[in-house]
Amino acid sequence: MKRSWTRETFRIADLDPSLEPPLKEGIDFVAPEMKPVIVAAVQEAMDKGTPYDLELPWISTKGRHLWVHTQGFAETKEGKVIRIYGTIQDITERKAAADDLIRAKEQAETSHQVAEEADAWKSLAISSAKAGTLMMDFKRGVLEWDQRSMEIFGVDDATLGRSYASWMQRVHPEEQSHIVS
Repeated sequence: MKRSWTRETFRIADLDPSLEPPLKEGIDFVAPEMKPVIVAAVQEAMDKGTPYDLELPWISTKGRHLWVHTQGFAETKEGKVIRIYGTIQDITERKAAADDLIRAKEQAETSHQVAEEADAWKSLAISSAKAGTLMMDFKRGVLEWDQRSMEIFGVDDATLGRSYASWMQRVHPEEQSHIVS
């Protein structure tokens, strides 16, 4: 069976393109754990003419670890497979980018979970201590009160002032000097 390789195939295999394609089959470059997958796909193409489309780990003659996308096709004549041919493409960078994206997504999800857990613990601590929370939005000049803070200060939504000044009026005069404005 005659072999012909493109310059890209030689590059992926780390071989000199001026030489004849080696007797070593392209299958031999596939990482050992995935060889059964490519062997079965090629056998199916030879036996039944079934095409294949796979992404596989690859190890070049120099020991470089890559990912390749390979497609195989069968040419038939009178219902019999007379040859198989295909393509191979180095997709290492694309696979690395996809892996980076997956890791970034997992980190974001983990960070989000940690933030949610921290908020839950903070709420539990505040609730257990029977404390209230106030939050000042300095950009809008609005003070946000939770229900417990309104109970502590003896105010409700109707009598509540939402400004820093209205809150300071409710702070004991001896404590006002300890508050940074």
